[in-house]
Amino acid sequence: MSAASVTPAELVEFAQRELAFLAQGGMDGLDERGTQTVLAYVRPEITLELELDWREETAFMLVCRTVGGRPPPGYYRHDGRLMRMHLAEALTGVTSRTGARPSGCAGSPARPATAR
Repeated sequence: MSAASVTPAELVEFAQRELAFLAQGGMDGLDERGTQTVLAYVRPEITLELELDWREETAFMLVCRTVGGRPPPGYYRHDGRLMRMHLAEALTGVTSRTGARPSGCAGSPARPATAR
């Protein structure tokens, strides 16, 4: 199947199937937001969201705080707290939007880096 022949519905189905290992008895949420589709996998401490942006033709994996058993409100921030970050930022500990390490990431003032 070539990329040009894949429909949005087929891509969403493929992502659901390939990310099924994240689901406990099924995916936790599918949110259609106009030009975006978001698949959410909610766990007690963390939520993972796959955001498919149809207009920009991109996909992002977001690491999120779980709030009350649900994906967090807002987008990147809510009530002054970081709620979501891109997976690459979570792995490196550097926020590309500011170049700073978010509080709680290794090497940030709130959580000094430790020897590995």
